[in-house]
Amino acid sequence: MGHSLGVLGAGIALHEGVAAERFTAISGLTSVRVTTDGFVRGSGLPWALREAFATAAQRYGLPDHPDVYERFDLLGRTVPASVPTLWLHDDGDRVNPHHLSVQLHEAHADSSELFTTTGLGHNKILGDRAVRSRILDHLAAPAR
Repeated sequence: MGHSLGVLGAGIALHEGVAAERFTAISGLTSVRVTTDGFVRGSGLPWALREAFATAAQRYGLPDHPDVYERFDLLGRTVPASVPTLWLHDDGDRVNPHHLSVQLHEAHADSSELFTTTGLGHNKILGDRAVRSRILDHLAAPAR
C-alpha cells in the first residue's frame, strides 16, 4: 500500500520484482517527472530552471539504470498484471490531481480498478470509513 509519492516507490518496487499479492495506491503520482515538475511550479522557481533541476535529479540514478525519469515512471514500468491493484483518488485532490490515478488505471487496465471519492482531498481520504472499507475488501479478496 502506498500514498502519494509512496505509490510511485511501491509500484516501482513491484515492477522490479518485490513480491505482493495485491497493491493499494492512494492519491498516487505517475512519475518522478510529475513530481519534479510539481516542485518547480509549487516552489515558484522559474520554469526555465526545470531542466537544471531535472539534470541535478539524474545524479540519483543507479549505475545499471541511470535515467531516474525513465526508471521511476509507473505509466511505462507498470505493476505486474499478476498483482491486482486498487487506485483510490479524490476528484478534488489539489496536491496530486485525480487524472494521475485515471492514467495509472488506464496503464494497468487488465489488473486494476479505480475508486474515486469526492470532497476528501489529498489527506482526508486516508481516514474515510468508505475508503478504508474498500481497501479492506480489496486486500481480503480471494487470490486469483
